[in-house]
Amino acid sequence: MAIRIEPQLDGSKTESVDCGVASTVMAIDYASAGKVRPTTERVRAKMGDEGPTNPWDWQGAIRAFKDAARKAGLKPLRSTIADGADFDRLETLLFEKKRPVVVALDYGTIARKSPRFWSSTSFEGGHAVLLRVGKERGGTLKVKVFDPLADGRTVGGKKMVNGPRWWEWAVVKEACGNISDAGGSPIFPKRDRWLGLVVWRSKPIVADEPEEPDVEPPLDDPDAEPEEAADVFDALADADSDIDDAIDALMAAPDAKEVAGALKAMRSARASIGQFLPPDSDSTSDARLGLKPRSSPKRGAR
Repeated sequence: MAIRIEPQLDGSKTESVDCGVASTVMAIDYASAGKVRPTTERVRAKMGDEGPTNPWDWQGAIRAFKDAARKAGLKPLRSTIADGADFDRLETLLFEKKRPVVVALDYGTIARKSPRFWSSTSFEGGHAVLLRVGKERGGTLKVKVFDPLADGRTVGGKKMVNGPRWWEWAVVKEACGNISDAGGSPIFPKRDRWLGLVVWRSKPIVADEPEEPDVEPPLDDPDAEPEEAADVFDALADADSDIDDAIDALMAAPDAKEVAGALKAMRSARASIGQFLPPDSDSTSDARLGLKPRSSPKRGAR
């Protein structure tokens, strides 16, 4: 079952600080195998305020949908907070256990290191995304990233990414390590740790079995997530990433620009498969992403 992108910019009054909210919607979508898909408005209400959010807020919202999961025939939706875990642990979760993780990261790092995945024209603050899985692609370790800002909108002539993409693992690590608190100070001064919420796929309720306690599973849970067959959404996301990589490689070679132009045209033609993608949108300004520091001492992405 493919996770569906949840756009952050949905017109709500809290949209500029809803990256964690939208990522939590996607986490619930995964944990429930698509059986529970709340709106961002409902998830925001479970978090109890209108400001920036962090992993404790995300987990509280997930737990609040326990009754909805039960009605869908599922055991409680499980998650575990990682506050300062090392990157070896994150690599194991993504590449070996295939376990999704909502992480707080520095979006300015993405703007500098992977500008084509930077779905903004001005925002470089704390951001939340869902990391679905890691694998080697084209000889490079990469992670499939579901960015709530990757909604395909156009801002000032810049066309944003539309849907999930494969980001380089090295860039993901750097962006996670660079996350800062509301005052602008690094949360992890050595930049060798990460902050996030690990998500498990919920299991079906079995008649006559005792109720499963709603507790945090250990990060070192030996079980891996269930294998899933790729569907059309996965195939389209992977094709987008492959074409983007090819365009970048060809544009770096001066004698290949005509071929790169042809690839761009091919990408435009592929975009005509609109029924498989989120609807496009247009905007003339990205100013609404200028996030303000929250006054509370909570840490995390905004």
